[in-house]
Formats: sequence, structure tokens, C-alpha cells
Amino acid sequence: MTIEQIPQVEELLKKIMPMPAIAKDTVTAMFKGWTRVTYTDAITKKPVTFAELPTIVAVMETRGGKPPTVTAPTITILGIKPVTPTTITVPTMTLPAAPTISIPLVDIPPLPKVDIPVITIAFLNLSFPFLTSDIGWVQNQICTPVNRIVEQLYFFQTRANDMINFINRGFAEARKSLLNAVESIKTLRDNTQASITKYRDSIQYSVNGALTDTRDKTQAALNDYRTRIETGVNKALEDVRSKTQIALSEYQANIQTAINKGLSEVIPKLYEQIGLPSDQLLSTINIRNVATTSFEFYALSAGAKLHYVAIGKT
Repeated sequence: MTIEQIPQVEELLKKIMPMPAIAKDTVTAMFKGWTRVTYTDAITKKPVTFAELPTIVAVMETRGGKPPTVTAPTITILGIKPVTPTTITVPTMTLPAAPTISIPLVDIPPLPKVDIPVITIAFLNLSFPFLTSDIGWVQNQICTPVNRIVEQLYFFQTRANDMINFINRGFAEARKSLLNAVESIKTLRDNTQASITKYRDSIQYSVNGALTDTRDKTQAALNDYRTRIETGVNKALEDVRSKTQIALSEYQANIQTAINKGLSEVIPKLYEQIGLPSDQLLSTINIRNVATTSFEFYALSAGAKLHYVAIGKT
């Protein structure tokens, strides 16, 4: 082999067994966010340009600091708004004026048909979801306390429906009494008509007076009964609404306290599982835009330090 052939042999060896290039350095981020890193030769500290995309190994230095405290926001229980009571007004029932009986030409007119409405209050039918989790400590610390409170909400809904059922029975009984009163008036009319037919010459004056008096007393009794129904129902509804609002406010506070307590243990438990001291912050590695001359990494805070090694062909 001649001296002239030695460079040719070196070029041939480079093609057969190319030597890898190594870039290595420590980079300090000037701000939080993405920072571009230019490859630097591990020995000469000069910029390196690879022939193809290199393999990068990067390590972030641990940061000192205190992990954040997690606090639950104010919780609004949806779909469980307290019933806003509306003022119940029982329609006024006005009886027709008693006719003047003139025997034999005038008969007592038939009583008008009176429709007494059926008043009922709808039952509460609210759905509260139960929480489940495959993670044991989440189930014990968060789901179980919340599910206990949901059970109390279902219990309260049952009690509220019992109260509504009691009020509805009162409405039914009141309606039945009104129907009986109307039926009694119809019976009185029929009996009076029969009496007029039988004794029209002798009872004309007394019947007219009796009909007027009966009409006035019946009207007064109906008005008094209507007033007492309105007062009782409205008072009961207002009491139910007030107690419902108080109970929901207490449940809201209990749920928020329970969730805040559970969340306050999330980060300490995470640090305990990964073995990270409580006076250090998590440091993650995120890189992008890997090129032949540079790449970018994400700094979680200003001053974060990245150690990297890039290996590739030149």
C-alpha cells in the first residue's frame, strides 16, 4: 500500500463503519414555556449538525417547592331546587239566589251543576347518582362519603312525598265534603219542591223565607270553609318549602366539606406513591420539533435545567 492510498482507505472505512456523533450539554430555561436547544459537541462545544434525526436522552433537574393545595369549588346541587309554594286559591262558590215561590205558577228552579276541581300536589321524583370508582382510596375517601349523603337525600325525598300525600288526602276529604254539601242542597231543593206541591197554599210564605235563609247560610258556610282551606294549605306549603331549603343547604355544606377533605389528600398520596419528597415539585420531560440541528423542550418554570445527550450520524 502506498502513501497515496491511505486517505482513500480512511474514506472507505468511514463509509463502511461511520462513527456516531455525540452532542451533550446542560440548558437553563429563561422562562416558563418552550425553549429551543441547539446541539453542542460534547468535547469541542461547537454546534453539531446531524445527517439525520438523532436519538435524544433528556433529564430534568428536580425543582424545589411546595405542591399546590386543592380546594373544591362551591358546590351547587343541581335538580333539587326547593318547591316554590304558590298561593292556593280555592274558587269561590256562589249559590243562586233563592226564587220567590208564587203558587201555583212558580216552581223552584233546578240547582246549577257545580264542578269541584280535584287538587293534588305532584310527588318529588328526583334522581341522585351514586359514585363508584375502581380506585380503592377514591372509593373510600370520596365516593363512599358522597353516596352516604345521596342516601340521606333519598330519605328526605321519601319524607317529603309522605307530607305531600298527607296534603293530597286533605284535599280529597275537603272535596268530598263540598260534594256532600252540594248533594244536601239538591236534596233540600227536591224536598222543598215536594212540600210546595203538597202544601202550596199554606207554605208559600214560609218556603220563600226558608230558601233565602238557607241560601245565605250555605253561602256563608262555603265561604268560611274555602278560607280555612286556603289558609291551611298555604301555611303547610310554606312550612315544607322552608324546611326543604334548610335541609338542602345543610347537605350542600356537608358535601363540599367531604369533597374538600378528600381532595386535600390527593397530592400527598400521589407524592407518597411515587416516592417524591413533599418539598419538591414534579418535573416532567416534554420535547418537540426534533430536527438535525436542534429540538425544543417545555420548562415548567423559569430556571429549570435540562441535561441532554443526542447521538446520531454526521
